[in-house]
Amino acid sequence: MSDNPQTSISTVRGNAVIVPSDENREVHIRIRWTLPEKTPQEPLALLLGVLQESPKAFLDHRDYQTELYRLGGAEISFGIERMGARFTVTLAASCTTNRFMHSVVPVETKLVRVVKALIDRGPRLDPVSISLAKGKLLRTNADLSGGAVGLASLKLVGLFPDSDLLVSPAGNSSFLREVTAEQVDAVYRELLASPCVIAVKNLPQAALNALLKRFGSPLGEPRKARATSCNTDRDAPLYYYATTSTDVVHRCYRFAGPTGFDVHSRLLRMVLREVLSGSDSLLFNQIRERRGMTYAIDSSFDIGTDVLHVSFQTELHRADRAIRAVDEVLAAAPELVSDRMIEEAIIQIERSLKSSFNSWAEAQCRLQLSCLECDLPRDLASWQKALGEITPEAVRQALGAIRPLTGVVVTQSEEER
Repeated sequence: MSDNPQTSISTVRGNAVIVPSDENREVHIRIRWTLPEKTPQEPLALLLGVLQESPKAFLDHRDYQTELYRLGGAEISFGIERMGARFTVTLAASCTTNRFMHSVVPVETKLVRVVKALIDRGPRLDPVSISLAKGKLLRTNADLSGGAVGLASLKLVGLFPDSDLLVSPAGNSSFLREVTAEQVDAVYRELLASPCVIAVKNLPQAALNALLKRFGSPLGEPRKARATSCNTDRDAPLYYYATTSTDVVHRCYRFAGPTGFDVHSRLLRMVLREVLSGSDSLLFNQIRERRGMTYAIDSSFDIGTDVLHVSFQTELHRADRAIRAVDEVLAAAPELVSDRMIEEAIIQIERSLKSSFNSWAEAQCRLQLSCLECDLPRDLASWQKALGEITPEAVRQALGAIRPLTGVVVTQSEEER
């Protein structure tokens, strides 16, 4: 990684953002498709599992892995996320360039060929390939859903059906067991027809042209913020019971402040998160240090831009007291937060921005792809300028726009006490 911040701005060609090349030898390709609203999660998860394990482009999994090894240990992975009511699929491909070596066909070009072949040839849908991928996904579900923490996350997602939360990339295990090869093939056809965005770094011109010829298209409308729906009108959290040694708490608040994807709104939410749950923050000092109610407490806007999500664990049967304490602290936050706390939060975010714009190839592509999707500035200077315009008054006003919404608590049942 270079010690100097990136000074040149990325360029955009249709739906692709090209991150400026540097002296490092990291090559990264990132493609993200947005699926139609009613795409079922389980066949989509199974599609990605079979593409990863049994792609038609190769004789078998060993042949596929051998080809990646020949490309200097290249890596290709698939990921699934949720963007409101839609699922997104991300293909990430990386290798080390051989531009200082002598080769008839550069590894970067070969990597693009493999990416194209994986998508165009699709997955093997024979019973053995389907069964192997299902087994792996079911094991992932079992690992993620067991215990109080998994139950709390599952119930939280149920409260926010169109949120960006995703408990498990494998979906519902019962539904997954019943998915057929025909359903997987139907989702594969949807993926081929879905719009995508692309980010690349350190890809030579010939390989870039080949990639864009296959996946390039006009850039669609930028992603827009939307109101996040909630399945309950109850302000108090809902209680669930499991075998647990702590109370697991997810407390949610409706945020009536700036909820857009513009750079000012996004940075203001980043400042709020740092002020509330950074290393020397309001919730850390008030809930952990002063009251001793938890070891760690976090806040985020990962449900939606209009929902503040606070999560922590506390001693058994202390959730009610802890939630009341968090509510009280947030209600008094505009008065409790000092100018020094806000200044330190802004300094920390500026450091984080510099690191993000000057990080390794994958991180830069991830950042630039998000900027392209949301029509955000793609250069560090613009973010720094916007950050410098955030005032303590604006932060306090935003803190005053937080109201209790709902939540989830998983605790021990009466019978287990």
